Amino acid sequence: MQKKLITCVIYLLLGKCLLVFISLLLPELLPVPLPSWFGQFNEALTLILLSLLAYYWFAYTSQQTQFKQDIIAQQNTDKLNHEKNLQQHLQQHLQEHLEQLHQQTTANDALKQQLSQQMNESNQLKQQLEAHLQSQQPQQLQQLQPLQQQQKMAALKRLASGMIHAQNNHLGIVIGYAELLEMKMENEMHLPDILEQQVRDYIKEINKAARTAEALNDRVRYFYRQQQNRPKPLDIEPLIRQCCAQCSTTDAQVDIVYDFSLEAEQVLLEADDFMETINHLIDNAMQAMTGNGTLTFSTSLQSLTTAQAKPLALSAGVYIMLGISDTGCGMDEDTQRQMYDPYFTTKGDQTTGLGLSQVYGFVNSSSAAITVDSAPEQGCQMTIYFPLHRQ
Repeated sequence: MQKKLITCVIYLLLGKCLLVFISLLLPELLPVPLPSWFGQFNEALTLILLSLLAYYWFAYTSQQTQFKQDIIAQQNTDKLNHEKNLQQHLQQHLQEHLEQLHQQTTANDALKQQLSQQMNESNQLKQQLEAHLQSQQPQQLQQLQPLQQQQKMAALKRLASGMIHAQNNHLGIVIGYAELLEMKMENEMHLPDILEQQVRDYIKEINKAARTAEALNDRVRYFYRQQQNRPKPLDIEPLIRQCCAQCSTTDAQVDIVYDFSLEAEQVLLEADDFMETINHLIDNAMQAMTGNGTLTFSTSLQSLTTAQAKPLALSAGVYIMLGISDTGCGMDEDTQRQMYDPYFTTKGDQTTGLGLSQVYGFVNSSSAAITVDSAPEQGCQMTIYFPLHRQ
């Protein structure tokens, strides 16, 4: 249609030029005047030509406008499709990470259940052995208790080591993929601002959960003492005072009493580990004392004979005896048998159940021994025997 319109305009232009030629030259060549209808025809032809030119211009501009609108619409469609594909790709990556996190959680639950089963079996065997020995040789039972505790803790350490190794492998995958996804967003993906902020929040939560799991692994790793420490000769009394000063006892209205009798005696320990152990013992005592109470720390030198040291799985010699006593609710015998087991707690979800297990791990790695004397509603007395460091 456009070609026909252009052809018609060209013919009309040629006709108009011919009429102009006739109107200008014919009166000079011929003495005959032009007919009256010739002027009217010339004007009509001019109007038709102008109308066709206006129509052609309108049609051309309309076509160009429609063409531009089609291009803009196609660009918007391509942009929406691109954003949709990016969103689907991102959702697929997030789904994969969530599935991996779910698998890790399932594996952790299975390992925790296995640990709980092993602990239950160990407790059952221990109870059977205790019943047999109590009926026949009560004195030998008392001597075997530290050895039994060491064997049980050794088995738990091996199981904890395998569990931490498996958890760290899964955590490495989750953290690695989260970092790769964050790098991909910064370098390759171009998302709308709202969607990009949501994705960054998801990645932040994934990293937060993974780091929390890593922190828990570090606490369990402290239990089986894979970390290397460098003990130094320490005066433990100032460190105990420092730990107590850092704890808030105002709300609980707990009085702290120091009954120190050491002079210049020292023990070979790692200071941070010792202070962390004291903090765990303080927290345990504070939780046992609701309202008013008294927390007492005492130190003294104690010479143990072979007969006295054997029930503690120690050698005869001179030890620094550290006593921690509270006026709290105390513990029954069943609680005392399980108090050092990882994840065992009588406080529900308020604690992780790793505090006293870390205390036991520190005492054991320091060639020391710990005893407990407690009964319900009669408080608790814990005593730690540290080997005296001789310079």
